[in-house]
Amino acid sequence: MVPPGHSQPFGRRELLVLREAWPYILAGCTTPLLSMVDTALLGHWGSEEELGGIALGGLVFSFLLWSFGFLRMSTTGYVAQASGAQNWSLVSLLLKRSLALALTIASIILALQEPILRGATSVFDAPVEIIGPLGEYYEGRIWGTPAALCGYAIQGCLIGLGARRGVLWLSLFLNGMNVLFDLFFILGLEWGARGLGWGTAIAQWASLLFGVWLVRHELIKRLPEGFFAEWAEVFHWREISRLLRTNFHLLVRTWTLILAFTIFGRQGAAYGSATLAANHILLQYVSFSAFFLDGFAYVAETRLGQAVGRGQRSEVYLAAIVTSRVAALTACFLGGALLLLHQPAILVLTGLSDVVEIAETYLPFAALYISLSWGAFQLDGIFIGATAHRDLSIAALQSISVYLVAVILLRSAGNAGLWCAFILYVIARAVALLIRYRQMIASVFSLND
Repeated sequence: MVPPGHSQPFGRRELLVLREAWPYILAGCTTPLLSMVDTALLGHWGSEEELGGIALGGLVFSFLLWSFGFLRMSTTGYVAQASGAQNWSLVSLLLKRSLALALTIASIILALQEPILRGATSVFDAPVEIIGPLGEYYEGRIWGTPAALCGYAIQGCLIGLGARRGVLWLSLFLNGMNVLFDLFFILGLEWGARGLGWGTAIAQWASLLFGVWLVRHELIKRLPEGFFAEWAEVFHWREISRLLRTNFHLLVRTWTLILAFTIFGRQGAAYGSATLAANHILLQYVSFSAFFLDGFAYVAETRLGQAVGRGQRSEVYLAAIVTSRVAALTACFLGGALLLLHQPAILVLTGLSDVVEIAETYLPFAALYISLSWGAFQLDGIFIGATAHRDLSIAALQSISVYLVAVILLRSAGNAGLWCAFILYVIARAVALLIRYRQMIASVFSLND
């Protein structure tokens, strides 16, 4: 993956990657803390039905918003390449196009909000007693969707520019405001589930304004004519169609990930409630490790994209290998730590004896998954930075096919077979992209020549 002369022992370059990644890691870790605060608020000052309503509502919005995460990824890659070429006018233009697309998607979601809610209650088979609180939560939070989707574009621009502290401040601001509004609506106005919905929506709009200010601050230093120039070029049809094609490929990638985790959850449920709960406990550690590995993937996106923008092929290879080294060591450390902690790691999250026993049995599988997952994360970041989005969608379809076959073939092995299929899936994701790596780099530079 790296030309001769660039393979060096772990040292200063890797430490720089750690320095660049920690704001992204910390920003990611604030998200589950917010979920814990929301749960605690209704857990102490709400009803069981309200708690169930926001749990299901949160799941609905996770699926809904995660589906449009391509707004962040596509913006990062294109902005990183434009900033590498020091084309700041293009950076501003790319951001405005992403914001325009985000608002268009959000408008469609708002227009279809009632059918979406009915469909969600049907798909998730919501119990009658939580439909009321679910609707109250949903009717407030849905109005934060335009800000949330625009926030993806803002975050993508900041990552592409390498403004990692801006990403951290934006995340801290969003989650801090969310906690404050939730406290006001629940403790102050006693709005319950409705208060959580409106609190999140208002916090998302406040965060969007703060994010626009952050990006404007970054661009005004580089773009003397200002952030709000060149609006006439935003709706250039050829560029809009290219952005739509790009985002379609990223949407395919995202949906395959959602499908993989959905299959894992549904298949785990077939083995009983205790096994389902044990898998859920172990997936919390898988998700926790993802915050760390995402941080290194973001660094790869920025470095790769900027190197491509500068036309420096050797820097592309160097960025790929250095960020991957740090990610691999981190993944092995996290997997090893989970294996060493073993029972204490499970007891922190549950004291139910049946669940603890099952989770202990399958914890080594989760540790192995974490240790091997770095390749998929890093190569995702590398291909996003290089804007090789078609390769990402093809690799995603190939790897999900491997996963589906593995789930079927290993079904007789029960939950152990399910975990083995899940591990094969994350390996397949990396292998499918690695096979395309050199060809992708050659294609990117031939297009730029």
